[in-house]
Amino acid sequence: MSHDDLTLSLTPAPAPAPTIADTVDASEPPRLEVMARLIRLPTRSLRQARSIVRMQIDRLSPLPMAEVVFDLVLIRAESTDTLYGLGIIRKAALADPALAGKSTVEAHRTVEGHPLVFRYRSPDAVNAWELRWLRHAPTAAVLVLGLAAVMWAGQVRSDAWRERRLPQIAAAQRHAARAARAAEQQGQARSAWLSLDRADAATRLTCVVTALRPAATGQGLPVTTIQAAPDRVVLTAATDRYSKALADAGGGVVPAGPSPSGIVATFTSETCR
Repeated sequence: MSHDDLTLSLTPAPAPAPTIADTVDASEPPRLEVMARLIRLPTRSLRQARSIVRMQIDRLSPLPMAEVVFDLVLIRAESTDTLYGLGIIRKAALADPALAGKSTVEAHRTVEGHPLVFRYRSPDAVNAWELRWLRHAPTAAVLVLGLAAVMWAGQVRSDAWRERRLPQIAAAQRHAARAARAAEQQGQARSAWLSLDRADAATRLTCVVTALRPAATGQGLPVTTIQAAPDRVVLTAATDRYSKALADAGGGVVPAGPSPSGIVATFTSETCR
């Protein structure tokens, strides 16, 4: 990022860069050095301000970001900008043995008449919530293990119940399948029997004779041959005199051959249902 593209108003301290003597309090370790200055940023959100500083740290610090940590302190909000105090410190300084045991290191500075307190987290520090978690970790571990054991026992019992029930379930399914097959076979047999009862040759012939009875006005219909089958009845007459009567009864009448060879009347299953 080019320095000329920066749109922020960064107000450098008018005084020369702070020296060790200027930035170290008597109560702090002598090697703790804080580079403090005032800056103006176009946001009142401390989170956004930290993000802006993190992106511009190469302009605000003589050291790379990987070697420093910083803290921001809000001083006052003005019409368009907000005044912050920026304190930059080396990471190595926080690892000093003299700071061992401190979770947060405070640095008190007065920058351009503004008393500021910068706070830095020690790299070896443990938060209070971490301590509470570590204190309750054995109990939590026991609870988790207990819950896992209960779930495992439930799974084992479920598997055992399933293994005991599988033969019974399989037997019930086989019984239901056999009953369904038996019902289907019985229905097919009944249907076949009823169909045979309705369509045997004798019944078919009786049906055709009953249909011809109105046409035989007391004198009958002379035929030369009768052929009866379950699906049809074929009558042969020596003359075509009764062609109309046979056709009216539902027969299909055709000549038996060249005249005067007679006629053939066929009564199919459509005649008698």
